[in-house]
Amino acid sequence: MAVKGWDENLLAHPMAKFMHAEEQLFVAKEYEKCEAFYAPEFVYTKGTGEAFSGSGCAGFKEVIKHYSIFAEYSHEPVYGVITETDDGYCLLGQAKLFVNLPVPGDKKFEDVHGRKWECEAQGAYRVYVKRDAGGPQGFLFTSLQVFSDPTPILSEAIKRGIISVEALTA
Repeated sequence: MAVKGWDENLLAHPMAKFMHAEEQLFVAKEYEKCEAFYAPEFVYTKGTGEAFSGSGCAGFKEVIKHYSIFAEYSHEPVYGVITETDDGYCLLGQAKLFVNLPVPGDKKFEDVHGRKWECEAQGAYRVYVKRDAGGPQGFLFTSLQVFSDPTPILSEAIKRGIISVEALTA
């Protein structure tokens, strides 16, 4: 289904409501509260194919690490297909990632709410949640796989001296 951000059509689905609740905490950088949304076995797979999992929410901590260079960020859903699995749901979706960097620059990109941002990247995501009565809204994230090209944001971060080219290979 094509959507315009977290619109009412998307939020009619229980998985989307769950994801939106976590997104609100995540963009507010309330990471400790976000941890309740993640199963102990959660696996995060970067666009490079490198996967992170393990005790202490290791996968989620890696997600936080990848967002640490941003002053602000927001995800704007564009398209998604949600299918039911044996124990929950799977979302295959597309979203825009809007970010502002810690060294301010021109805000050239506009989200669906009219808010201006310094950078925009597009990506696709595969997300699994399982039903769990102990989880927020009865769900827990079990995996997130990202299919995106970070070049638009990374090149701007390099131009502004936020990260070095050498850091990309570290």
